[in-house]
Amino acid sequence: MFTGDAIEHLGLCLDISVNPVAGSYEDVSSTRCISPLELFHPDGIVERVCVIGDNCPTRLLPEFHNVAGDRAALIILAPSEKELRTKGWLQNATLAVNGKLAPDGVVYVISPSPWRWTIERLLRNGGFRNETYIGHFPNWESSRYLVPLSAIPARYAFWNLFPTRWWKRHLSRTVLRIPGGGKFLANVLPCVSLVARRPGDRPLFHWLRQFDDDMEQFRSVIVSTSWRGRRGSVVLHPFAGSKSTPSVVMKMGWEADGDFNPANELATLERLRPHAVSAGALVPETLFVNQIRKRQIVVQSALSGQSVAAILFSNPTRLFQIMKLVTAWLERWNVSTRLMRLLDPDLIDQELLTPAATLAPLIERGAEYRSWLAERSAMIKTAVPLVAAHGDLTMWNILLDKPGSLRVVDWEAARDSSFPLVDFFYAMTDAVVVARGYDRTRALKECFTPGGLYVREITNLLLRVTRAVEIPEGFIELCLHACFLGHAVNERRMSEPGDAQPFLKTVQWLASNRRAVKESMNCSG
Repeated sequence: MFTGDAIEHLGLCLDISVNPVAGSYEDVSSTRCISPLELFHPDGIVERVCVIGDNCPTRLLPEFHNVAGDRAALIILAPSEKELRTKGWLQNATLAVNGKLAPDGVVYVISPSPWRWTIERLLRNGGFRNETYIGHFPNWESSRYLVPLSAIPARYAFWNLFPTRWWKRHLSRTVLRIPGGGKFLANVLPCVSLVARRPGDRPLFHWLRQFDDDMEQFRSVIVSTSWRGRRGSVVLHPFAGSKSTPSVVMKMGWEADGDFNPANELATLERLRPHAVSAGALVPETLFVNQIRKRQIVVQSALSGQSVAAILFSNPTRLFQIMKLVTAWLERWNVSTRLMRLLDPDLIDQELLTPAATLAPLIERGAEYRSWLAERSAMIKTAVPLVAAHGDLTMWNILLDKPGSLRVVDWEAARDSSFPLVDFFYAMTDAVVVARGYDRTRALKECFTPGGLYVREITNLLLRVTRAVEIPEGFIELCLHACFLGHAVNERRMSEPGDAQPFLKTVQWLASNRRAVKESMNCSG
């Protein structure tokens, strides 16, 4: 058995629920930032995590107190290349795992593929069994999707959730039909983890049984995380028995004080649902709200359909078909939620000037840009339409089923009242980003400047919406600026130090090319 010094030498044993005051105990599981890896544990959110090795992606680390303690419910074994090549390190680490893992504990191995099989053998010799392989997509650091590499969840993920070339989809479907296909994928995919536990312990995701007494003992679950990072939500797609699609979708906040507010999202969704549905799109229904460790978890209906992002990535020729379908729904929805209001100083400040002032120090001639927005706003003397907005109408949040009807998910950023066209401008640009692989700035240029590849088609769609919603011509360009200012401010607030900020770059380009953009949109003045 290893001593405390040996364990400390190998990595970090981190207590996440012990108050530093001797003799006292405090459950902070409802207030700290969790790791998505905790959700694999039978209890869902654990009290103690041990990290062994220097190579765990920051995105997957929990928030914790660095305090000595007893056995860990979750051990993350994440050795670096240097550690793996240090004589005796790996053998000592796997022995440490055996000594430090609590009953019902889970071992999550993050390792380069050439070493994964060695670690699996060492753990097996120590009495552990391999429970499943988990693919991390698109890579270790992002880990947007954690997908069990077994037939049902992997096939669903490749076909429905994230962009994959068509030949890779068909190849994965073929491989997953073969016995041992999951292990083959674990060999060839670049970012694959191993989950191990002791035989006889409670199964992974056992905590989900509190929501469904009829659930089989083991259940495959895809865990996905928001692009908002730790400010957003963690989403679970659980598969009951042999069903080929998730039975429900579960959402919970990564951070207790993050942007995911179940009460606000549910209330807004219920108000907007009738109009969104009557306009022609299905939206999730909230089945119930429960708790795990005092943290709210929202359980919603799972909608059928394939992510439009996956469709466009695989088949870019469907770009205009998708644009027309999304625009038609937005037109109907905007008309049904339209309210007329004077463009007063409070509204201008909220939608344009405050975001511009926030970003002004970060962009070239930012103060001049804000002044220009104020001048353009002051020129509009008539009432303008305000509409409900989804707020994050990326192609990832739109599903398409076989008959061609839309499903719209992820209503965290939805608003009852917003400038019109913010969903339209974002959706059209995002569709080009996904279909053509452009960055956001180039996509905006190709959509909204003279000579852009998609200006003619998008201008026709834009005219359709503006006429239906009765948007004054001079107001159209302000809606475009409001759209990307809002996304850039949200991006800035949610970014970690060193993160890329593509929306900030887009606002800089938009501010510098505002006259060309106005010309392409046929705005007067």
